[in-house]
Amino acid sequence: MSAAESPLPTLEGGLRTFRSSFFPAAADVYSLMFNPLASVLAPLILAAAAALPSNGLGIRVCLFRILSGLPCPGCGMTRALSSLLHGDGAAAFFYHPFVFAVLPALVLISVHGLLPNDVRGRLRRSFTAHQARLRPAYEALVYSFLAFGLIRMIVSWFAGSSAI
Repeated sequence: MSAAESPLPTLEGGLRTFRSSFFPAAADVYSLMFNPLASVLAPLILAAAAALPSNGLGIRVCLFRILSGLPCPGCGMTRALSSLLHGDGAAAFFYHPFVFAVLPALVLISVHGLLPNDVRGRLRRSFTAHQARLRPAYEALVYSFLAFGLIRMIVSWFAGSSAI
C-alpha cells in the first residue's frame, strides 16, 4: 500500500491537513461530544466506575498496556473516575489528572439524552454560537490529553515503571 492509499494521516499536506484528519471541519463540538455512541457509552462508563472499587480490581484491562507494557493515554482513567466518584480526589489525580475534565464531560453527555428536545435544541444553538471558542478548547484538551499520555509513556519506558 502506498502512502497515498494509506488511511492514516500524513504530514505531507502540512500540520493543518494532519489536524483536520482527526478533527473534521464539518464536525462541530456538539456533534463530536453528543454522538450516539458517546450517549450510550458515557452512562455505562459512569456506572462501571461507580460500581468498581476505587483502587481497581487488581487486573489490567488495557490491551495496549498488556501488549506493550506501557501505559496508554487513558490508563488509570477508570480508577481515577472510581476514586473521584467515591470522594477521593487525591487518588483520582494520582491515577489520571485529566479525570477532572473527563468526569463533567461524561455526566453532561449522560444527562444530555434525558433532556427535553427544546433544551437540547437550546444547548445545540449555544454550542453553535460559541463554536469559535469551543473548538480550540476541545482540540487543546484532546491534544494535551494525548501529549500527557505520550510523556507518561516515555517516562514509563525509560524508568521501567509499572506503577500506573
